[in-house]
Amino acid sequence: MKPFALKNSPTQNSVLEHTPVKDLAAFKQRQLKLKHQKLIKDIFDTVIFISIVGFTFSILFWGA
Repeated sequence: MKPFALKNSPTQNSVLEHTPVKDLAAFKQRQLKLKHQKLIKDIFDTVIFISIVGFTFSILFWGA
């Protein structure tokens, strides 16, 4: 019974196996590309949020 409990424990399920990196330069380039994409997405989301907030407050205080 103990092996079954160990196989299905939450800590065992969170461990992910991965394949080894064969081309480190390509891996680093891919990581850099993903980092830039995430940065652009975060900037875009921030600009959208600020625009929505500005538009909302300009409508709320239109007649003030």
